[in-house]
Amino acid sequence: MLTDKVKFNIEKHSEESENECCGYIYFKDGNYHIEKKENLNPSPSSFFMEPPSNAYTVAYYHSHDSSSDFSEEDKMVSESTKLPAVLFNKGNRSFNLYAPHLSRIPYEGRPFLLGYSDCLTLIKDYYSNQLNIGFKSEANYANHLGLDIKDTKKCIKARYTSGFNQSLREILGEKDWLKNYLEYNNFYQVSEFKEKDVLLIASENESYSTHCILYLGKNRILHHPVNRKSKIETISDFYLKRTLFIMRHELL
Repeated sequence: MLTDKVKFNIEKHSEESENECCGYIYFKDGNYHIEKKENLNPSPSSFFMEPPSNAYTVAYYHSHDSSSDFSEEDKMVSESTKLPAVLFNKGNRSFNLYAPHLSRIPYEGRPFLLGYSDCLTLIKDYYSNQLNIGFKSEANYANHLGLDIKDTKKCIKARYTSGFNQSLREILGEKDWLKNYLEYNNFYQVSEFKEKDVLLIASENESYSTHCILYLGKNRILHHPVNRKSKIETISDFYLKRTLFIMRHELL
């Protein structure tokens, strides 16, 4: 997979990028190739990219400025996408490879990484694994709204920045992104919550939802707070007071 040509093209991509470069490796017509992707995360030391457009994808790659070690977040991307990870260290020009274990990722104790390991991803995983209920992608939702490719990328990029909801409101007007996204995936609003419902939470002084929580019953919730590990805990007055919407899937 890491042929001389692939290594050369990844190195070249890293030199063209101010932040971490990222993309995919695919196999077609007897050769390995790379598919460059725009790093949608504005942080210089992290990355988020759109899904691969090639059906023959065999791995994803990204770069570090000076480290050859995979972070817990890097490993989470590999485990969640079920793709081997290739890491290029720009400092010493070396490559490293991580192979996913292909086992189910525990719901508690996940590191936070927007787009791969966050509050919405946790709920998607739980519904898929425990309830056999899948979700359409956020990119499909953006297309459903009739956004052109420029605005679709802007929506995806906004999803992974601190100004997520404010940026989306500039594009979508008064639509609540999380609420409408759940409705797009066959959820509907209810007045009282029960087990397996999703609670949409507003940040302080905000009128739109910025966090989602899974209600497990008996006052227990599963969720993934920003920049902390996912956990199960007793629902607090803090979240009860800030619950804007209670959403229930039509199959439940």
